[in-house]
Amino acid sequence: MRTIMKRVEIKTSFRYYDHGIKEWVEGKDRDLILDNLATYIGRIIIEFNSLEDDINWYIKEKLSHSEGEDETIFLFLSKMGVSDKAELLKKIYGQWIYRDYEMKFLRKPLEAIEQKLNEAIKLRNRYAHTNWAEVFNGKLFKVKTEAKRDGVYHTFMEFDEVHLKEDLEFIEKLHEELYEFDDNYINTISTSTSRILIFSYGSNMFSKRLTKRVPSAKSIGIGKLLGYRLEFSKLSKDKSGKATLIKTDDINDIVWGNISTIFKDEKHLLDKAEGSGYLEKNVLIISETDESIYALTYIADNSNLYHKLLPYDWYKALIIEGAKENGIDSDYIKTIDNFAAIVDPDNDRSDREWKTMKK
Repeated sequence: MRTIMKRVEIKTSFRYYDHGIKEWVEGKDRDLILDNLATYIGRIIIEFNSLEDDINWYIKEKLSHSEGEDETIFLFLSKMGVSDKAELLKKIYGQWIYRDYEMKFLRKPLEAIEQKLNEAIKLRNRYAHTNWAEVFNGKLFKVKTEAKRDGVYHTFMEFDEVHLKEDLEFIEKLHEELYEFDDNYINTISTSTSRILIFSYGSNMFSKRLTKRVPSAKSIGIGKLLGYRLEFSKLSKDKSGKATLIKTDDINDIVWGNISTIFKDEKHLLDKAEGSGYLEKNVLIISETDESIYALTYIADNSNLYHKLLPYDWYKALIIEGAKENGIDSDYIKTIDNFAAIVDPDNDRSDREWKTMKK
C-alpha cells in the first residue's frame, strides 16, 4: 500500500520562516539530499512521459484509418494537455463499453484506470512544478503557491526515497494495467460479432458447470425475465424434472438468471449439453443495470412438460449455488429452495455432482 506523504500548508504574507519553515538547507547538505532524490525524480518524469505517449498511441489506434490520418491525429494531440488526452481516451473507450452490455465487465476496470490516470497526472504535475532548488527543514519542498482571499498560501511537502520509489512503481504498474485493459478492449471488440448472449436460469448459472460445457463462456452480469415463472417440469432422460420457463404474461412473475456470452462456434456444445426436449428462444432480459437486452435461452417443448416431476436434490442445489454465486436476491433463492426435491437413485452421479459444488 502506498504511504501518504506529509503535506504542510503554511499561510504567510511574507516569509516562510514566520510560520515554522525556518531551516533553509544549503550547500553540500542540499546537494546530498537532491542527489539522493534526483534519480527517482527523473525516472518518474520519464515514465510518465512514456505513459502519455502510450495514451497518444491508444487514441490514434481507435481513431485512425490510414497513415495520413495518423499525422493529423498526432498533430491534434500535440495541442492537447495530458488531462484532456486522458479524458478523450476514457470517452473513446466508454462509447462502446457503456453502450454495449456485452462489454459491461470492462466498466469497473475503466473507472479504475480513469482514477489511476488522474492520480498519475497529479503526481507528474507535482514533480514537474515543485521548486527543487530550495530545501526546508530537512526534506520539505515547496510544491504550490496559491493566492486566496485572506492571503497567500505556500504548500510544502516532504519527499524521501521511499515516497518517490512508490510513485515510480505506481506509474510503471499503470503502464502495464493500461496496456492490459486496452488489449482486453480490442479483443472484446474484435470478437463481439462472433459471440452471442445467453440467459441461464437453471444449473448453468453455476459457473463451473457452464464453462465445463462451453469453455468460451464469460459471465457479464445478471438479469430478470418478466412474465415467466420457473418450474422443474421438463422431463429429463434420467426421469427427473429439469428447470424450464413457463410463460404467464404476468409482469409480477419474474425469473432471475445469469447473462453470459459464448462463441457462436461453440453453441453446438451448449445445445448438446441441454439435450433434446428444449427449444431455443430469444427473450428480452432486464439487466441489473436496467438495460434491455435480448439473449438466447432454452425452454422446454410442451411435449416434454410434466408438471408432477421433481428435480434431484443435487440439481436443485446446483441452481441455488449458481444463484448465490451470481449475487441473486435471497428472496428469489428461497423460492427455488421451496421446491420439493428427491434423492437421485444413481449414487455415483449424485456423489459426483455434490463434489462439483464443493471444489
